[in-house]
Amino acid sequence: VLDPKDPNLGENYQSHQPPLFYILEAGWVKVTGTDLESQSQGLKARALNLMIGAGTVLGAFFLGLWAFRKSEVGLFCAGFVALIPMNCALSGALSNDPLLFCLCTWTLALCAKGVADGFTVKLALLAGSLAGLAVLTKTTGVALLPILLLAAYLSRPKSLFKTNWIVALFASWALFVFPWFI
Repeated sequence: VLDPKDPNLGENYQSHQPPLFYILEAGWVKVTGTDLESQSQGLKARALNLMIGAGTVLGAFFLGLWAFRKSEVGLFCAGFVALIPMNCALSGALSNDPLLFCLCTWTLALCAKGVADGFTVKLALLAGSLAGLAVLTKTTGVALLPILLLAAYLSRPKSLFKTNWIVALFASWALFVFPWFI
C-alpha cells in the first residue's frame, strides 16, 4: 500500500512492479559502467530503452506484415508506432513501459503469424514466453492472456487434445507468470 506520507515514497512508489525491467536495467548499467549519479551519463543509462523502443517498431512491422501479408501495412504500422510522441518519450526515459510495449507487440505479431500460418510448438513457446515476460515487466501484461486464447481459437485446431502447441503456448506463459504471482 502506498502511503503519501511515507518519507521514502520517491524510492518506493514503483516497488509493487514486477522486476524484469529493473533487473535488465541494473545489468545494463553494470555492463556499460554507467554512473547513475552523473547527469552526463543519462544517455548511456537510457540507451537500453532506446534499443527496446526500436524493437517495438520492428515488432509493429512484423505484426502488420504477418497479419495482412503486405509489407506496406507493416511499414505503415512501424511508422505509426515510431512516431507516437509518448512512445518516443518513454523510449528515451528510464521506464518499464517500453519493455512492456515491446513484449506485447511481439506477442501480438507471433499470434498473428500463428493464426495466419498455423502454430508450431516453437512459435507457441515463443509467443507464450514473451507474454509471460510481459507480465514480469508489468502486471498489466496479463491482458495478453485473452489474446493467446483468441489466437488459439482462431487457428482452428482440429482437436485441442492432439495439439501440442496449445500446451506449449499456455505452459510457457504459466512458467513465467505463476512463480511471480505465488
